Amino acid sequence: MTAFAVETALYNKLTSDTELMNLVNGVYRGIAPDDAVLPYIVINLISSTDSYTLGTRLVVGYHYQIRCVDEGLSKETADQAMARVDTLLTRQDLAVADGAFWFAERRGSFEFVENDSGVVYQHVIADFAIEVSE
Repeated sequence: MTAFAVETALYNKLTSDTELMNLVNGVYRGIAPDDAVLPYIVINLISSTDSYTLGTRLVVGYHYQIRCVDEGLSKETADQAMARVDTLLTRQDLAVADGAFWFAERRGSFEFVENDSGVVYQHVIADFAIEVSE
């Protein structure tokens, strides 16, 4: 089981949802390209933890941060997009290749605003726990 398989499952789940894709212009792994059009979503692996039974890795727990970035003083679209991400992932099926999916759930959320030379960016972020067995 690799993080790439989990990220692929996340990417496929999010990009296949018409409602979400009507809110954002793209979903990216790690970092959005310089020419990405706002708003967009970025998926980042924060950490993973292996659980062993009798010397054999049984479960891998992944901690992902998923964020929606938008421009402007309002975070309404970013909030709507992240609410949809929560609906799509929390306690829902996820098709992970090379492993048996156990669960995904949101563990928390936060947001921040940045001002880059007069341009305001809204970040709405959620942390997700995803567990799969090997």
